[in-house]
Amino acid sequence: MKPLFISATGTGVGKSYTTQKLLQSLHQSGRKPLALKPIETGANPTPEDALLHLQLMQKLQLDQGLSLEEICLERYKLPASPWVSAKKEGRCVDVDHLLRRLLEFQKRSDPLLIEGAGGLLVPLLKEYFMIDLAEALEAHMVLVISGKLGGINEALLSLEALQHRQMSYTLVLNLWEEEKRSFEEISAPYWKERPERLFRLDSELEELTQTLLSAI
Repeated sequence: MKPLFISATGTGVGKSYTTQKLLQSLHQSGRKPLALKPIETGANPTPEDALLHLQLMQKLQLDQGLSLEEICLERYKLPASPWVSAKKEGRCVDVDHLLRRLLEFQKRSDPLLIEGAGGLLVPLLKEYFMIDLAEALEAHMVLVISGKLGGINEALLSLEALQHRQMSYTLVLNLWEEEKRSFEEISAPYWKERPERLFRLDSELEELTQTLLSAI
């Protein structure tokens, strides 16, 4: 079973929220998923997103006794890209270690949810990006998009990167409350004409979950 890699068109779009909703939905469908945030920046000192995943897994009795250090394999203080944050601390992201550990977790997950940091082209190394990590894991991409003005452009740039690498993906719309009314007017008409299905996280979670399970 392939892992699900949760990315987004940018920071603050809703990767962590989407990961949590998918974790709950998969659990309700009888699965035993794990959710990891392998790299987190802005962790000064606690990786807050990873902690939320661990707490939810503990609540659902899915955590398998994992520690926060296993949920978040690398953490950095500066809220920036992992490459910049690691460089500031005189460190370097250990991609080989990340891949090795994530493949180990994949074997004990049903399925494994991996939340990325930022968007697809966030650098882990100078010439190695978040999308490269997902591709190396042969993951199915869950791309969370925004309903804000400008969201179409951001989404299409991310889709172009995925399609260039011939990676499989599913689109998920996470609408903040203040975006719901404007989305129907400024963005929904375009997405209705696209060939890809755009799943709304607020109303189509169960169908999204089944679609993702079929994809992996």
